[in-house]
Amino acid sequence: MQDYPGWKIWQSEYCVMEQGRDLTMDTALRVARVIDCDLTLANASAWQWWLAVANEDFKSGLIYTDYRKPGDPENILESKTLWVLGNYSRFIRPAWSGLSCGVNNR
Repeated sequence: MQDYPGWKIWQSEYCVMEQGRDLTMDTALRVARVIDCDLTLANASAWQWWLAVANEDFKSGLIYTDYRKPGDPENILESKTLWVLGNYSRFIRPAWSGLSCGVNNR
């Protein structure tokens, strides 16, 4: 990046590549750590999730449903990862430098 000072890194289309839905804080905290490291260590200027709504048994969605065809349950299941991304979007603003990625940078 030193050779291209005007370029910015974007982290796009992130997905936890594991089977099984996880609506708990386990995956959400792992994702929060990845976001933190990407923003602080890699200096990413953008961070994007792969898929908003999913109907499979995979850790790819922020919101899940069991609906596939008429007659299936029309449920909506929110993951904690949705809330992690929402909090980063709302509270971590451009030029904020309070993150540390577990690295003592003081």
